Amino acid sequence: MAVGGRDAVQNNAAQLVVEVNNQREYSPPGITGDNDDSWGYIPEPAVPFPEENKCKQTNSNRHRIHREAQYTTWKTKVIPALVQPYMELHLATKCGRTSPVIQSSPPLPRQRRPCTCGWRKKRIPVQVAFWNYIETVFITYCHCTPASATLIKMGLFGCAPIEPSMAFDINLLGLIQMNMTFLAPNVGGWALTLETFWRERGYSLGQRECVRRRFSNALHWYTVLLESVNKLVTDTILMSAPSDPLAPENTGHPPLQDTSVTDGAISMVDDVVPYASITRPGKHQLQEDQDPRSSAKKLKLSKATANDTSASAPALSEAHVDEEASKSPQTHPSEHLRSCCPLCFGSDPSMTPQNEEPHIIVCIDANFTQKCQKPKYDDPVLEHPSSYFLPEDELAEMERLVEEKRQLKGTKATAALLREMLKSFLPDDVLDECERSFIAAQEATAKASGKYYVDTGLMALVCRHDRLLWIVNLTTPGEKQYYAFALISRLMGEIPGHWRIGLLYDIACQLERSMLKHHILAEHYPRIMFGVSVFHAFGHQWPCQVHYHPRKHTLFGLSDGEGCERFWSSIRKLIPCLRISGRYRRRWILNRQFAANKQDSLRLLGLWIKRKLKSCDKKEKLAKKILKTQGVDEEQLRREWADQVRLLYSPLPGQKRSAGDEAIDRVLELRHERDDFQQRLSTLQRELEATDAKATETRAALAEDVLAARDGLNALTRRMQAAERSLGVTGRNKLESLKRNEFIRLRMNARALKTRIRARIRSQKFERSRLERVYRHQVSRDKDHSQTKNLLKRGHKAVGKLVNDFNRVVDKMKALKRKGHAPAVVRLPVRLETKKIFRLNIDDNIWDEDGLLDDEGQEPPGWLANQRIRDAIPALLECDRITEERARLTREEKAAMYWLKEEKRRITNTFIQNTDNAALGYQILIRLQDLLHASLQWKCSL
Repeated sequence: MAVGGRDAVQNNAAQLVVEVNNQREYSPPGITGDNDDSWGYIPEPAVPFPEENKCKQTNSNRHRIHREAQYTTWKTKVIPALVQPYMELHLATKCGRTSPVIQSSPPLPRQRRPCTCGWRKKRIPVQVAFWNYIETVFITYCHCTPASATLIKMGLFGCAPIEPSMAFDINLLGLIQMNMTFLAPNVGGWALTLETFWRERGYSLGQRECVRRRFSNALHWYTVLLESVNKLVTDTILMSAPSDPLAPENTGHPPLQDTSVTDGAISMVDDVVPYASITRPGKHQLQEDQDPRSSAKKLKLSKATANDTSASAPALSEAHVDEEASKSPQTHPSEHLRSCCPLCFGSDPSMTPQNEEPHIIVCIDANFTQKCQKPKYDDPVLEHPSSYFLPEDELAEMERLVEEKRQLKGTKATAALLREMLKSFLPDDVLDECERSFIAAQEATAKASGKYYVDTGLMALVCRHDRLLWIVNLTTPGEKQYYAFALISRLMGEIPGHWRIGLLYDIACQLERSMLKHHILAEHYPRIMFGVSVFHAFGHQWPCQVHYHPRKHTLFGLSDGEGCERFWSSIRKLIPCLRISGRYRRRWILNRQFAANKQDSLRLLGLWIKRKLKSCDKKEKLAKKILKTQGVDEEQLRREWADQVRLLYSPLPGQKRSAGDEAIDRVLELRHERDDFQQRLSTLQRELEATDAKATETRAALAEDVLAARDGLNALTRRMQAAERSLGVTGRNKLESLKRNEFIRLRMNARALKTRIRARIRSQKFERSRLERVYRHQVSRDKDHSQTKNLLKRGHKAVGKLVNDFNRVVDKMKALKRKGHAPAVVRLPVRLETKKIFRLNIDDNIWDEDGLLDDEGQEPPGWLANQRIRDAIPALLECDRITEERARLTREEKAAMYWLKEEKRRITNTFIQNTDNAALGYQILIRLQDLLHASLQWKCSL
């Protein structure tokens, strides 16, 4: 191409660019470079220069000081002043359904006089951003008429408290903040999306970081404004309504003004009639199991009152409950609890459960994936007006109290009383095994690094409807008990003094033992019924499961105690973004998410009750079919179940085991472990010999594994030899006799194998639960998850091998009995099935010791030897739990209707008393409309 031709092409291209630029829409000037409305942001070049690095620390400090000053201005001046204008905007635009008028202020005269407030007015340009376009609006502001108030009247929210350079449409901000309650919060993603969307329409916005900062600033403080308005409306309703929820409704006020909203809402609320509120005469009468555990707690209380104890360790008696009730005139739950769950806390105070049932059932659980990294600087303090977090000073006081109680040394009489009270409790060896099984029970075990995380997790208290009551911010690496005690203390302080609670916790056995042993919260202990979560019961010993399992415990119904797991699942989307967030910003986002989840799930409570009723019908049909098939008398089943539970406190005479027997079992277990190590070492040595000499890396890795296995085998051999030397004379003689009596040797080996199988499957279940909650972990831990999968595969093979070994031992015992080498009346253990063994169900054969103990020919009880009785007892207990669940569901339906009418009465009374403030009255009507929507959902479900 000729030179002249190239120049012509370049000229044409330049002319085309000029024409395109002339056709573009107006590009707002002055968005970048204004530090007054940012967080003190100063644009930095891509390549820093040495002289700029010297001032980097100074700029950082100036940025932080500027940010804190803006926080103070927003919180103390701007947000409180915007509450009333925002409510007036809602009234004028009918919740944003109509658009407000947006117009620029007229130019100011050259010779301006000061305003009445003493300030000179100033006219500034503001770039107003809507979802599809951007325009420039000039506004005038002074001290008495700030820019933020002028913008809010036009339906806009500025990015700075004093002199904003950019403002966003309130409808756009409302849509985005609502989206972030259902999806993971992503301010940067929204800012980039809007910026790209606007750029395609011809708007040039300068540097990307400036747009993101302005958008993030405006969105955050807009949410603060929303929470301030909600808090004002809530406080107004609480102050205007009578303090006594049973007070009669006042009908002497003039009629409501806005009949288009209120009359329809009130009439629809009155029309809601629950399906299950109709009584079902003569059906599903509540029954109480013949369970000795119900009297065990009364026995402990009676013994506590019959003996004298020291003043530093108060006795656990009913007098504490009476004294507490006399001091507190509270007759109904607090307003916070009533708003958290209408089904649990919204009932008529005159309604009480029967047969000493707990008034409410709650569960506690900790989560160590909701962590927050240590920041370089602390973000400014920002407290949510309706926070679910317990205050830090309350936690510190509980920590001090628990440590003080644990360090107290009572008198000899107190120690004797404590030993007597713990006799009716589970044995210490059982509870010690449970403590070793659960990491949560080991307070010294770190679950999160305190070196890298300032907040290590959360612990929540939720009701049985999965609705959050309170939450605690964890700051320790381990799961300390004082967190749970703080939640229990707060709950007991905000319910009536005569209310009883059912508490489900993964390690409820350890929590109850601490309360008994150290007299922690002794005044509340008689009102608490403890139970373990259903899906974590496999980690407990079999006696502990029978004592605490909610399906075996009376008065828990079908509550499973896994509400916290479902609650953690609902906020798992917040894990990545909050891990790198500031401490106070993290709590703010969590509180907003809690409130959004509570509001969204309110309308689903009726559907929850309907689903539970259907589940009761299905379970009852199956349980009654089993009872009919087995054909065992109900009275006999209850008697056998009571005998089975009584075994927890006093084993059968022929099944008592001495300490020497336990030591021999330990020696046999160590021998089995030694055999496994020897087999593994032999396998590794064969692999090392078969590996090609050229594969140096593989041979080096195998050589390290061989050395590690050999070291482990030597250490295990030393432990086994030490255990054998620790046996007494009787134990050594018995161990020697095992070599002469083959049947006894096989029986003890079978018991040791069964113990190892249970331990392996427990570990397998914990690993599986870790894998099933893979979403809680970061992407960087994918390697750890692959290791977990490999461990599961190897664990299945190891458990299968142990089961085969156990079954072979059982077959040998059967052969010896046929040959007459064993007593004719001796019982043999039952073979195990590999496919069913991984369930670890409480009613499986993996838990019983039938045929593995020295029964001396004694006739075994029916609950152990009769398979029909063994199958019928769980079905009978299931029917009892279903009866309890139906009774509780009926009370909860009545509580929901009572709460609904009570809320309607309170809101309408509040509206009548605030007719002079139309904007506030409109917000109250919105509350009534939300109540209407919930009532319609309940009516369709019930």
